[in-house]
Amino acid sequence: MKRSEINNIILEANEMIKSFGHHLPDFAYWSVERFREKQEDAKEIIRAGCGWDITDYGRGNFQTTGLFL
Repeated sequence: MKRSEINNIILEANEMIKSFGHHLPDFAYWSVERFREKQEDAKEIIRAGCGWDITDYGRGNFQTTGLFL
């Protein structure tokens, strides 16, 4: 999957999550630069396995077989 596709999926998922009254954590919106600035916090986020997973199972068609966790 292209990075632009992944970014669009994240944006769409974020809107869906908001529609149910939930919000992603602040770090979901951090830029690469912000992660560098918050290096100690970022280490804990990574250590704890916080984040999301996006896959199309290698089939190249997220709309049909994709999953966002």
